[in-house]
Amino acid sequence: KLAPGDLAILAGMPSSGKSALADQAAWECARSGTQAVMFSYEMSSRKKVIRIAQQIARMNIKQYDSVPMDKKLEFTEAVRQINACPNLHIYEHDNTVNKLSARCRTIHQKQPVGLIIVDFLQEIAEMEPPASKNERTDERLGRICTMVKKLGRELNCPTIILSSLNREGYKPGAIPSMAHLRSSGGIESKADVVAMLYWPEENPRT
Repeated sequence: KLAPGDLAILAGMPSSGKSALADQAAWECARSGTQAVMFSYEMSSRKKVIRIAQQIARMNIKQYDSVPMDKKLEFTEAVRQINACPNLHIYEHDNTVNKLSARCRTIHQKQPVGLIIVDFLQEIAEMEPPASKNERTDERLGRICTMVKKLGRELNCPTIILSSLNREGYKPGAIPSMAHLRSSGGIESKADVVAMLYWPEENPRT
């Protein structure tokens, strides 16, 4: 369990399930009555809602036409509940740390924020203005992590940042290590928790 002010890095290869896990964390937080703020840079807020609804209804939207009617109704109800939930905030256009910080502070003024999720680190790093023309990638990633962690401490809530793993030297099915965390030197030193998802070849994700 994350404590207020903690920064967790949730890392994994594409399709490892890190976004789904973060989505579930945000929804569980929001449905319990706590403000959850998620910044999505890989997909629109609409697609995020659909992703979360799929998890709630335990169905794949690609199979929508072939699932029983009760599952379709369950999915539709899940979408309604998510859209009606006042505690779940999903944004896709706050493309710098200063913008997402301002957004969180505005929400916090009305009701305390309980969780902040950034999905994901390498995407916002491409949009974040460099601190200097000579700033290295690992320095920028580390700076972003530091700023998000400071925001969490300011608002007294945990923060979760999703991150990619470095494909170089990584074999599918292998247990990832800190060495596989992309530009890890600028990330791991800022985090209170680093969690890595993987699916062994003998137990692949389905």
